[in-house]
This record gives sequence, C-alpha cells and structure tokens, in this order.
Amino acid sequence: LDFSYEDIPDLSGNVAVVTDANSGIGESTAKELARKGCKVYMTCRSEERATDAIARIEKEIGSSANLVFLELDLESMKKATTAAEMFAELEDRLDILIANAGLVFADFSALSNSNDTTIQHLGHFAFVKTLLPLLRKTNSELNSDVRIVVVASNLYRLGISFFSFSTFRRYCHSKFANVLFVKELTEVLNDTNIYVNAIHPGRVKTNIQDLDNAPVSFLVKFLTKYVIEPTSLSAYDGAKASLFAAVDKRAREPSHKEKLPCPHIVSYCFRQLCDGVLLSSGKENANSTEERKKLWEYSEKALTEALK
Repeated sequence: LDFSYEDIPDLSGNVAVVTDANSGIGESTAKELARKGCKVYMTCRSEERATDAIARIEKEIGSSANLVFLELDLESMKKATTAAEMFAELEDRLDILIANAGLVFADFSALSNSNDTTIQHLGHFAFVKTLLPLLRKTNSELNSDVRIVVVASNLYRLGISFFSFSTFRRYCHSKFANVLFVKELTEVLNDTNIYVNAIHPGRVKTNIQDLDNAPVSFLVKFLTKYVIEPTSLSAYDGAKASLFAAVDKRAREPSHKEKLPCPHIVSYCFRQLCDGVLLSSGKENANSTEERKKLWEYSEKALTEALK
C-alpha cells in the first residue's frame, strides 16, 4: 500500500491532539496535519520546547499554521486528566487524537513514581478516557471522521506482562499494554463510528532512546549508536504510519483495518520489514479478552486512586 503526505486530505475545520509533539515522530505528525489546515494541539511538559517546535514548523510551512501548545505531563495520571479537561474547555470538538509519547532507554528512577508504564500507558489512559465524551460528541456530528491512533511497536511481542522492572523489557511491556488498551477501547466504543488502532512506525531514529542518560551497558549504547541508528528511518518517514491511520480513508477498509503501511529499509547485514500489524496477530496474549479487560480494570483503579 502506497501512502505519501500528498495523500493527506484537506483538514480545515478539524482539531487534533498529538502527544509528545515537540520532537521526532510527534513533531513531524503535527507538521503534516497543520500543513493540511488542521488545528493541532501539540502536547509536552515544556512550553519552551513546544514553542521551539512550533517555530520550526512555521518556518517550514508558514506562520498561518494553527498550532497550539497544551501542557501535558504523562508521568501523572492526575495531571493528564487535568490537561484533558482543560482541552475540553477550550474546544467543542476533537477529530484526531494521536497518543505518541514514549521512551526506550531512560533512567526511570529519576521519575517520581519510578514507573515508565505511567508515561507509556497509564498517562495516556487517563488522557484519552477523559476525552472520550468530547470524541463521542464529535462523532455524532454529520460527516465526522473521528480517529484515535496509538503509536505502539512490534516489540509488544516481547512483552509478557504489563509489570516489569528492567529497562528495555519495560518498554516492550508498556507497548504490549498499548495494544491491549486499543483492543479494549475498540470494544468500549463499538457503539460509535470512531476508528481506533495502534501502529508500528518502524525502527525510527528519534530522541526516545535517550542514550546519553540511559542506564544501559556500553555495548548497548555502541550498537544503538553505530549499528541501529544509521539503519533506522527518519522521524519524517516514521510519522507516515500514524498519519495514514489518522486521516486516510483506506485505513477504515476491512482489508487495511488490521494492517497498516510501514516503510522498510535494507541495511548492511539485515532487512527490516515493518509489517505494521499490531492488532491481527503476533503475541497470543494480545488477543486475550481476559488480559485486556484485566488491564483496563487495573488502569481504572489506578486513575481513581490518582484522582483522590
């Protein structure tokens, strides 16, 4: 399936939220949505970084780009809820929600809760769940096309459980949680026409690896910097899968519902084929109704506790 940014339709009048949009895939995603007339809320914790990203985008596509900073701290479910409530006060519609934030190698001991699953899953759970009434409202309007896209990874196949305390494994587990979340969210919204899916962007060179501060061995850092990164996709190409799922009408077709396009590259000694399949096969537990409901219940309890 061929998809290019030229295939993105006119999005004038639409409103989108892209999390962690101050760099990497998120910034490229926000840029291409804005280029087609969409009003884009770019979320991150730092207003300074968001302002810098907005300046870079405006320099490329023009100052008429409708880009807005929204403070969102996914480390805290309470703060994520507050950010969603603030957005709902500012806007009366939400057409596109792209949950993009994530980290691979990071020193999570520096986080207040020492738990990257909050950033990768629980923070987004709180943010998305709080926005569901607005998404439902937009979906009820004539000719609406509401979509929720979660940027996951095919590494979810290595996730055995949602809970883990190793650095790379926790990333895999959190992406496994992303897939379970999307599956259950699809069921929650089955009475609507809201499109929900998770995508694998491919192996992309972005700052989510955070190698400088990563609590990993020299060998891992060396391989990542000199073998993996040179053969990885750019953030510009890595955003294509997100945008296809978010705006292309073909994503709704049964033949593409569970298979999204992902670029592939040929590297020095291996070929990376990004099939983009996250919802159709792979890890057996990802298709487990019991697993996804268990995670949803856990997430709701965590949210209730966070809001006390």
